[in-house]
Amino acid sequence: MKISIITINYNNNEGLRKTMLSVLEQKPTLFEYIVIDGMSSDGSVETIREYDSCIDYWVTEKDTGIYNAMNKGIARATGDYCIFMNSGDVFYQSDVLESIIPYLDGTAIINGDTVYASGKYDKSPDEVTLSYLMLSTIIHQSTFIRTDLLKHNNYDEKYRLVSDWKFWLQELIINNVSYKNIHIPISIF
Repeated sequence: MKISIITINYNNNEGLRKTMLSVLEQKPTLFEYIVIDGMSSDGSVETIREYDSCIDYWVTEKDTGIYNAMNKGIARATGDYCIFMNSGDVFYQSDVLESIIPYLDGTAIINGDTVYASGKYDKSPDEVTLSYLMLSTIIHQSTFIRTDLLKHNNYDEKYRLVSDWKFWLQELIINNVSYKNIHIPISIF
């Protein structure tokens, strides 16, 4: 089982370094690391170059927004599952990937818990319904999504703020893809 970890970044060098160190601290497991940078001018590119040998693919180029950058990462992903760990976000602890492997069983979307920087602990929903999505969302940084699903249904770039919400609605509610909640903390968001 291979996991594609995708980090997108734009002018957040401090957050990028924190995220990259979190990814690289993960206990040995099969993952690829993809970094998509929006042509940052704050030293981010130098940080990426510093860790070049630990990154499977990276690019720095203009994009049209967060979802365009996410789609670029998806296009490069070769893992069975993708997780987005964007600049500034970190894995909850160094064995998250190791602990998640037994749960990656072909379920389309596997959602874990999120800890916010404020310390608030957010449990992922046991079931995602339309009413849940009307009041909340699913946090990418704590969600493993089957790569084939993402490649089949890229984020709609015409929605600058809610393309992920549209994705969750379309896949979980309309298409009724498989979903599993695991109450394991995955990320600090």
